[in-house]
Amino acid sequence: GTTSWEALSLATLRLRCDHELILKAIEKGGYQRVMMSVADPSMRGDRGLMLAAVRHSGRSLKWADPTMRKDREIVLAAVSNTGSALQFADDSLKADREVVLAAVARDGYSIRYMNEAFQLDEEIILAAVEQSVGIFKTLPPIMKSNRKVVLTAVQLSSRCLAEADPSLREDPYILLEYCRGGGDVSGKEAAIISDKLKLDRLSCD
Repeated sequence: GTTSWEALSLATLRLRCDHELILKAIEKGGYQRVMMSVADPSMRGDRGLMLAAVRHSGRSLKWADPTMRKDREIVLAAVSNTGSALQFADDSLKADREVVLAAVARDGYSIRYMNEAFQLDEEIILAAVEQSVGIFKTLPPIMKSNRKVVLTAVQLSSRCLAEADPSLREDPYILLEYCRGGGDVSGKEAAIISDKLKLDRLSCD
């Protein structure tokens, strides 16, 4: 039979402005983005509808009225569902630390859409790397020289060592995590790890 979103797309203007019909269609699930794209534009400024839509699919924020993209509750709900929805938020909320943290907790790659002021924010960068370790290679050089960020990245993927700042590639703890992740080390690197482990054992005695 005809799906709910197909029915809505064929509906009269009156029905496409029907709050209850659109809300039921959204709550039915699976077609939230389509619902908001075919609903009458006047509905995109309806706070109740937009909140329901983004809770089901964060990318529904794409079709929200500009006033809705400035609404912190709506944007938080959107990015908590789909991190990349941050790209559709008003610039003021791309500079909201809580909003950005919620986004990167869902999708590390959403740091691409945050305010530049957060590029050196260790907590945000760590959260992004923990969620999507592949983002490590795109980080600014200063974050690739951040020991905590590099250690976290290498723990998740030994391949990240090659992208780390050279100053950290001989860090014994980072090298140890690299080995644990299946990375191959040279004789020099193995000696660095061995020496560090010996020192650690001596300090415990």
